[in-house]
Amino acid sequence: MEEELPKSETELIAEARKIIDLLTNDPRFANVPISADELRKRLDKFIAVRNAEEALRVAEIQATAAVEEALNDLLETERELAAANKGSSVQSITWN
Repeated sequence: MEEELPKSETELIAEARKIIDLLTNDPRFANVPISADELRKRLDKFIAVRNAEEALRVAEIQATAAVEEALNDLLETERELAAANKGSSVQSITWN
């Protein structure tokens, strides 16, 4: 039976941590081509990059919400000016 590979990032990280533990604590794996330290570095790099990607996603969502809020404020200002200007001879300002 073929061993199943991890299906998610969480499973992959857990599996890498198990392998690092084996490489670190089991003398049978003393001469493997990739050391526990190298695997740990690669895992740490992956986690850092993944966290940075998630931070960018959150920042994008927050920036989009801020733009929408600013636009709504601007549109509300236009409505307030138009309402205050009703019946006045001054032409209303409109933004496109």
